Amino acid sequence: MKNTVKMTLTMIALAAALADSAFAAKLVLDEGSWLRLEGDSSLHAYVSTATALALRAELEPAASLKEAVASGNVRAFELEIPVAGLRSGKDGLDKNLRSNLKALAHPSILCKLDRASVEGSTVALRGTLTGAGAERLGVVEGLARFEGNSVRVNG
Repeated sequence: MKNTVKMTLTMIALAAALADSAFAAKLVLDEGSWLRLEGDSSLHAYVSTATALALRAELEPAASLKEAVASGNVRAFELEIPVAGLRSGKDGLDKNLRSNLKALAHPSILCKLDRASVEGSTVALRGTLTGAGAERLGVVEGLARFEGNSVRVNG
């Protein structure tokens, strides 16, 4: 079966909290953060969810998280998604997904943010997505809900 994985992160429910902002702020994932990966096989569409995520992110000091993102003051942002942790709820689909993502040779999907922008309640994340040994430029847009020093993005 030929299976084409669209490396599209269509929903990120990522809650992040700012640590001490005396110097560079560091983002951390809140408990319960998750990410959803959607794709199409030659037979049907599928959805997998990852709850094991690793984040490395630093921001320049700013009055708020929204201001830091909106002004482009993101020093570094890398989100790592272990392929073995992606779950669709169907063992056969999970096995095929790991095979297509070449999990043995490339155990993680890496999202590296190059630029972020905020306009109203919409956030656009532009960067590089690396999976299965291939690198692609991409954009994830979604609705952002900033609450103090945390954000939830759905898009």
